[in-house]
Amino acid sequence: MRNTDRYLVLVTASCGTKKVVGVGGRINGGAGDVVLDQVVPSFDLASVTVRAVAVQSTAPAGWNATSFALCAMPRRD
Repeated sequence: MRNTDRYLVLVTASCGTKKVVGVGGRINGGAGDVVLDQVVPSFDLASVTVRAVAVQSTAPAGWNATSFALCAMPRRD
């Protein structure tokens, strides 16, 4: 999922039938005027969402964000 505008980007990486065991995010471009302010796994551990925001009083062009989810099958005891 990608929701992009000039000041705010939300990107979600999904694990399908697996569960999130690690998370990460990256800003691509932005010339130092963008911050990665949230990296949040979903409650059911099926996905992770990254939120990136442009620094106040800036208008960076041509930037986006990437969300990473490390996924694994749940262990069955």
